[in-house]
Amino acid sequence: MQPQSQASVLLPQRDIIVSVQDVLPERAAHQDGAAPPEPMQASGVAYGVVREAPGDGAGHVRQGAGVMDLDAYLGDIAPDAPCGPDLQYDADYIELARLMQGTAAVEYGDMRIDAADPDWRAVRPAISKLLARTRDLRVLVWNARCLTGLHGHAGLADGLALLEASIERHWDHLHPALDEDKDPVERLNTLVALDDVDGLLRQARLAALVRTAGFGAVSPRDIELATGELSPRQGETATEPAVVEAAVHAASRAEIETCLAWLEQASASLERIEDLLARRVEPGHALAVEKLPRLLRHAARVLRDYLSRHPDVLRSGQRLAGPDTASGEAVAGGTYAGIHAGSHADGHAGADRDIRGRDDVARLLDRICEYYAQQEPGSPVPVLLQRAKGLIPMNFIELMSELAPQGSAEIGILLGIRPEVSLPGIDPSEAYSTH
Repeated sequence: MQPQSQASVLLPQRDIIVSVQDVLPERAAHQDGAAPPEPMQASGVAYGVVREAPGDGAGHVRQGAGVMDLDAYLGDIAPDAPCGPDLQYDADYIELARLMQGTAAVEYGDMRIDAADPDWRAVRPAISKLLARTRDLRVLVWNARCLTGLHGHAGLADGLALLEASIERHWDHLHPALDEDKDPVERLNTLVALDDVDGLLRQARLAALVRTAGFGAVSPRDIELATGELSPRQGETATEPAVVEAAVHAASRAEIETCLAWLEQASASLERIEDLLARRVEPGHALAVEKLPRLLRHAARVLRDYLSRHPDVLRSGQRLAGPDTASGEAVAGGTYAGIHAGSHADGHAGADRDIRGRDDVARLLDRICEYYAQQEPGSPVPVLLQRAKGLIPMNFIELMSELAPQGSAEIGILLGIRPEVSLPGIDPSEAYSTH
């Protein structure tokens, strides 16, 4: 029996959440001791794939994110074997497949130890060794996962760019080889791993988009939770949209723009891969990778929307170009959008008007949050103000029960509230208990 294809050796991985909920800098790293992706220096350079004019026969010229030298792995291995030998049964390949498995989940009764990511620093040299000897789709997909695990979305952009260019240049000779009938099923099964929720999709979802000292890392998963695209797990609380936007605004404009370029390059490579395959296989065998492109598009759309309200952009008075920013409308879950337009147009809580009710207080709190978003984006004050805003409609007892639910009975005793009076969180029969 032949060894199974790449898709079958990918094991479920642990969900290591890199979340903006970890507000303190020392908690911003991956949980359980796993190393976070190496941050790329934000330079503001719009990295991308530069293609030469069609028909010149020169193929692609790559200007990647700088994670790896793409051209070094695109040339022919040998004149008579452009893609080198199939190393599926080679000791180096078998060792790489073992490293890519990571650590499986273990259960002891009620205790569960989640699966662990592969050790990307050990995987990287093993992949480089194979890429120097063969042109193999399975290794290229593993390479994209490894680069994303080590370098975040910059690595994803380079990994997918190399995969795209390899398909275009070497389709006839890539491994796994086509059979006599040119059946591409084994190759397509390999590429389906691009959408594996426990594989590349997981690395892309958890990789940091931006990272700041005050808020930690913001990942596509944080954005999905904040905008309602993803439901929290049991016992997990979704991050408030205001916190996510404040965390993004704490990053520099150049860092956000660079990350956007990486997301857009990765999306473009995925589209190009599907297009290349559509021209090389029969319609019934077309590749459908949906979840990863959707994740990247959503993250880019939200980042672009947040960028349109970044303090540096607002101070410059520029209007950012882009398909989702022209209207100035917020992406789902946005908090600060439209505050300028709505603060004064309705005649409430303007600078020249007294506060006349709770609604005015809420509007002013929103305006204060806007100030911090623009002038002091790293401040945690907006988070506390949004919490205070939620307390506005409460009476004293409701407020105390909200802030200190475990002390509700003691509050009732101190206030001398009769047992027959129903209080939130207070059992009348226990309100006067001396135990």
